[in-house]
Amino acid sequence: KAVSGSGAGSPSSFGAGQGAGAGAGVGGASPSFGAAQPGGIDGTIQQVMSEMQRFEAMQPRLQNLPAMQLQPITQKAQGLHERFVRLQQLGSQLAGDGRTPMTAQQEQQYMSQLGPFLTDLKAFVVEVEAALGGGSGPSAGTGANP
Repeated sequence: KAVSGSGAGSPSSFGAGQGAGAGAGVGGASPSFGAAQPGGIDGTIQQVMSEMQRFEAMQPRLQNLPAMQLQPITQKAQGLHERFVRLQQLGSQLAGDGRTPMTAQQEQQYMSQLGPFLTDLKAFVVEVEAALGGGSGPSAGTGANP
């Protein structure tokens, strides 16, 4: 495991080892999600990737935090990373071979986990920005102003 309390180590990168940057999408390699609606699975995946990129952009600055402040961030990052990996596995399982779109029931099953993950990820990124004493540049429209 990447982080088990390695105080000065770097926090887990959500997409690390899962593809370039933020990964190949939460569902793995381009699964077919059927007739994607704006704000549906595809839109939510885009938001997840955007939040991951925001966090990754802050990582160099995290090294300057004291260990007592960095440790809880590292632990939360690891927990989110583990949830992300499980979501990738579920997305790949539901998408099957990618030739057949997900059914409405499968999409609902996936969104029932993806939506709460996005909510938690956004809250985490806002928390990390606050710990760093501000943002990582202009806010990407999270609407989470204190």
